Amino acid sequence: MSGAILAENSGAEEAAKGSAQHRAEPRGRWQWLFDQLLQAAEAVADLVFPRVCASCERPAVVLCSDCHRALSRATRFPVRAEMLAESLSSAQIVSNAGAVPMTVLAAGMYRDHLARVILAFKNHSALPLAKPLAQALWRTLVEIAHSEGFFEQGVSGLPSRSMMQRKPGRQPGLPLLVPVPGTGTAYRRRGYHPLLVLLAALQRQAGTKLPVRKLLRRSWRAGFRGSAQPGLSARQRRRRLAGSMLVPARLSRRRAGSQCLLVDDVMTTGATLAEAKRALEQAGLSVVAAIVLAAVPKYQQTIE
Repeated sequence: MSGAILAENSGAEEAAKGSAQHRAEPRGRWQWLFDQLLQAAEAVADLVFPRVCASCERPAVVLCSDCHRALSRATRFPVRAEMLAESLSSAQIVSNAGAVPMTVLAAGMYRDHLARVILAFKNHSALPLAKPLAQALWRTLVEIAHSEGFFEQGVSGLPSRSMMQRKPGRQPGLPLLVPVPGTGTAYRRRGYHPLLVLLAALQRQAGTKLPVRKLLRRSWRAGFRGSAQPGLSARQRRRRLAGSMLVPARLSRRRAGSQCLLVDDVMTTGATLAEAKRALEQAGLSVVAAIVLAAVPKYQQTIE
């Protein structure tokens, strides 16, 4: 009799513990559900649209081994990109050396394999490409977190570069990772926000504990001005994007004084990053730098 009661109590404790753990990890449940839905969508897409390599169009794979290696080579060493962005001259950070453009680190240049993979991921629903692109963005995040004389001014307690590369889990000391918001028009056309899918893959790459915060919103007052901008000059892009982003009051009150690292997929003239920086700083937050998947070379900026 006592053994039965003991077993019953033990079972109740295990059930309570499991229930508490279940309640304590809602993000894990949602992440699992997202992964299952993504796998189902990929299976259906394989039946309707057989896969070809996003770069060389070789059949049967989303990214062939040769192009995967080429993508890794193209993003092995992240590059400083702020000097390529004319619009970032208005998005400066005051340092000991005076006013300097906001630091932007890109995983690579927007050309060849990297450009084709990004286009396939953004515009052709090649969602499995989020994994190799997230690996490139992770290398960029690791590099900027440990760039010489950067975070020491305001963010302490960063783990070593080797630890960030090897050990999953929460990364202490990192600023908030703030994605640039997409537009409703782009979402309706694609059916998903590429940058949010990429950040979900980045969370898995890093152990799901990165401080990603969706603080920015598109302003309804901006109307159509936040939509796609191919062929526009840097001045036209700045004018089109002026006032197109904001931080909701409830979020600005909660996050006032926080340091932010902007995240975007492609930087052309830097007008989008400059507007995002303006909106965050107007809400009382501090922007320390930005990371992007790719930076467009200057000779391409008027045609991309």
